[in-house]
Amino acid sequence: MLLFVTFLAITTQAMTDAEQKELHYFASVLEKDPNNSIINYHMGEALYYLAKYEEAIPYFEKALAVDQDMDTLNMKAMTHNQLQQYQLEIDTINLALEIDSECVAFYHSKANALAKLDKPDEALKCIDHALEFDGYPFTSLYLKGCLLQDLGKHAEAIKSFDKALKKTKNPNEVQLAQEKKQISVDLM
Repeated sequence: MLLFVTFLAITTQAMTDAEQKELHYFASVLEKDPNNSIINYHMGEALYYLAKYEEAIPYFEKALAVDQDMDTLNMKAMTHNQLQQYQLEIDTINLALEIDSECVAFYHSKANALAKLDKPDEALKCIDHALEFDGYPFTSLYLKGCLLQDLGKHAEAIKSFDKALKKTKNPNEVQLAQEKKQISVDLM
């Protein structure tokens, strides 16, 4: 208990009063019910948004020990990403995909982590898998184009960006895809 109180004292130094009250509330609930998955999730989430990533992980793990829900898995994966722990992020995403194998956002995150681990071929497979389920495939096609571009496969990247452009009318997405496409055109 003393360690936890010391941790809270250090953590709360640079926080607003509202953030301090929130953490103290969560801590008081967890004192009485340390296995409360909802409060463990919210404590981890609060710490995540305070950029206290290392401190957030144990709370997500306690919450997941009780209930393996998608929100907690997502927050834990995002936390590992922030810590540049890409293999742990992938492991967490794989648990989420066991629950919902059609969650496109998790395939995008997994592809990103695989790319950071210098596994572009596996990342492309994730994006292709996402495209099987993606009801709005602009993001998947855009990410595929970026991966192909990074691999120096500019002709394939251009095709992917062209497909992405056909899937959107959003001016920001159009501009983004056109700019990335032009890079490949210029490098051919």
